[in-house]
Amino acid sequence: MCNSDYFNRYFRLLTIVLFGVAGIVDARADHFDGHWKGGLRCERTDKNVFKKKVDLRVQNDKITLRHFFDGTHGNPVESEGEIDHEDGFFSDVGDIVFSGVANWSNGRSGQWGLRGKWDRDRITLAGLRGDTHCQGTLVRVITGEKAMASAGFLKFPTEPTPDSLYKPDGAGPFPAVGLFHGCVGIRPHIHAWAERLKEGGYVALVVDSFGPRGERSVCGNYRVSVDDVAGDALDAFEHLRTLPFVDKGRIGAMGFSYGAMAALRTASPSYRQTQRNDATGFRAIVAFYPACTSRPGAPSDVVERWNNLRVDTDIPILILIGDADEQTPADLCASKAHEIQKAGRSVSVKVYPGATHGFDRAAYVQPHRTRSGHIQQFDPLATADAAKMSAAFLGENMSK
Repeated sequence: MCNSDYFNRYFRLLTIVLFGVAGIVDARADHFDGHWKGGLRCERTDKNVFKKKVDLRVQNDKITLRHFFDGTHGNPVESEGEIDHEDGFFSDVGDIVFSGVANWSNGRSGQWGLRGKWDRDRITLAGLRGDTHCQGTLVRVITGEKAMASAGFLKFPTEPTPDSLYKPDGAGPFPAVGLFHGCVGIRPHIHAWAERLKEGGYVALVVDSFGPRGERSVCGNYRVSVDDVAGDALDAFEHLRTLPFVDKGRIGAMGFSYGAMAALRTASPSYRQTQRNDATGFRAIVAFYPACTSRPGAPSDVVERWNNLRVDTDIPILILIGDADEQTPADLCASKAHEIQKAGRSVSVKVYPGATHGFDRAAYVQPHRTRSGHIQQFDPLATADAAKMSAAFLGENMSK
């Protein structure tokens, strides 16, 4: 009896130890998983110095570098590869090696490799490829599953989920529109527009760019970038093309503020090439109160964030904005649109007298002051006219 009790206790202890070790091994298998951002300073043997931005996703030691581009020459690189790590079993630090194959937008490809030191949520890199030596630092900004929801990794549902996909009655195929929210995230007015689109015979997909990334609002902090949301828009376009009740040749976009800025970027074929190496885009874009371009002399970070309406746009665009908008001035959109129109591009701007930023938000019947001090107020007349104009614009540009 005593031997049996001893054996049972020993067996239970051994089981606990084995399962505990298995759990640790499993946990250690994904300790690099996440979304890492940073930059590299590179120098060639000819002393030519340039910088690269790095946007790295890791899952189970598999790497995807969706944005890895030369800030001087503009050659985007999309790479895939692996991590080899030489850390201690219970350690949070160690040596790592990145390696993989890179594909440049100009058609070139080649092997690449970097060595680094890993310390929890920071990687210090140094590497040599051919005649180029690079060094820099990456910081983990999102971990685990949230990283896979980052740009290019939003998992669109194969079946509709509540409040995400609006479909008219019938088998279709129907034209479709992706809706992209502002920096405050999804608000009721986004769903109101989805309902209008559904009533007009469109499938409407409301895309949440913040929730899957663990964010509620990025106003002022930009933790989810305009490029991230633009990547979501292109992914939503591809997802809509897979739905059997959607007409694959008639897919448009409707963006609001931050989401409108992202949608405008996707109208540029050169931008789409840097994001997807693919010239396919939406049939038409409706942009509510976006930042179109920056004023001369603006800081470089503002220029990068506001340079959204681009001269090489090849998709019809309708911009709806108020002349009392304190956040994204209407005159900048009007002047940039005029420049693009002279190049023969299809860009229209409707400016609503007295309308503020967010003029279609019915919750703001009374003037609302944002945290940044700007006034927003619902304008029912502007909203009603915007509904008519957007319906006519989509109907004209997305007809068979």
